[in-house]
Amino acid sequence: MVLIHRIRAVSLAAAAALFLVPAPAPWTASACAHPPFTDEERLELRAFASWFWLSRGYTDVPVLEWGAPLSGECTWELANQDGFNPFLESLQVFDAVYSAQISAARACGEQYYAITDLLHDEAQVFAAFRWHTCTGELVTVFADEPEVALKHAEITIFSDSDAPHFEFDECGLTESGVVWSIGLRVTAPPPVDCKGILLPQEDSPPISVLPQVVDDRLREALEVWANCFLRFGGKTFPDGGVLPRLFRRDGYGLRLQVVPDMSDTYPILMWPVPVLTPGFDCDDFADAFICWFRQRFTTQELEGMEFFIYQVGDGSWGHTMVVVRVGQVYWVVDPATGEVRGPIAVPTDGSSWPDPNLIVTDPPDGPPGSRGYGRTRDSPYHGFPRFYPAGSRPFYEPTPWYTNPTMRQWFDGYLEALRQLRQANGEDTFCLEGVDWRKFAPEVP
Repeated sequence: MVLIHRIRAVSLAAAAALFLVPAPAPWTASACAHPPFTDEERLELRAFASWFWLSRGYTDVPVLEWGAPLSGECTWELANQDGFNPFLESLQVFDAVYSAQISAARACGEQYYAITDLLHDEAQVFAAFRWHTCTGELVTVFADEPEVALKHAEITIFSDSDAPHFEFDECGLTESGVVWSIGLRVTAPPPVDCKGILLPQEDSPPISVLPQVVDDRLREALEVWANCFLRFGGKTFPDGGVLPRLFRRDGYGLRLQVVPDMSDTYPILMWPVPVLTPGFDCDDFADAFICWFRQRFTTQELEGMEFFIYQVGDGSWGHTMVVVRVGQVYWVVDPATGEVRGPIAVPTDGSSWPDPNLIVTDPPDGPPGSRGYGRTRDSPYHGFPRFYPAGSRPFYEPTPWYTNPTMRQWFDGYLEALRQLRQANGEDTFCLEGVDWRKFAPEVP
């Protein structure tokens, strides 16, 4: 009952008020959703992390209270602006401290191995990560992980070349070889060497479709994507009708679950439950495009094609695109802008592909680098370049849009509004006939 007593809350009247609130009040940090955070914001993020892990069955994290009392007047919501990641600081710290393990995995053939893979593969590292997200504390031991402990010490105690990119509250090294730090965080991510070893050419799937055929169909598809679906962007039609953007950020937040209690002192309990709400942002654009584009090929042709979700950036200025590969050439597609690059030869010099500096694109109404991938803010590229299958997500991302019934209904509402506006303005609606959300998603039970 210790856990429950920590979060005993307000009266029945306040609980009733909670369900009358039409929308969660925004968290104050949502307007500045990038590190460095203030101390107050960091405490809120750690509380969110605590309840995030607890809600998923992990009992090895501390139970943290919220900086401000939770009541019926407001709920806590973390707006995911500019690709914000609530676990970003810990991801960056662990990416640096465990860089030797990541490099070793890449040298052994796992050329796209990233910190998220290490968290998946090593339970002990994942446990340390969970603890750090809630407390800011990190402990490494030379006897257990010499390379990790050495890097930890170099950053915090010995001031190696990466040390200026970090700050911390306290640190130390014991006589038994234990390195400890409190509040270790990244102030400016250090440059990351993204080189990896390419798969041997003979491991590529047999080619059943010529690259020129893929190139032709890709450009035809993008013309339809841009002209008919408007890249799912907003538009004002000649008759004044306005089609809102389909784009919607994923959301991280909290709802309060009411638990009846027979206590005279506390008539009810308010139980914090972290919520990751699916939106329709860049990774969803990529999923939708892949599902839609695959329908333009036969089953035999698809046997010779590879589709990747390509995520670049550091989590605060990141972006997700599509990579289509046939043999030793590839294309990079940004469904959010309609741009395509390729065909480009897969490099044979051991460098990671695609080159993030090659594929950078900027919105026409924004400053250079404002999309946040490739080179950002005149800084060298850094981050977590990652390939993953369509439909899959890192642990910190909500599920894909099509897994949510509300999002599927919302998507169909967008398509119907687009169909009506095009028809009212004398535009062709043939490309929308018989089209619903299923054309942009895998089969969903």
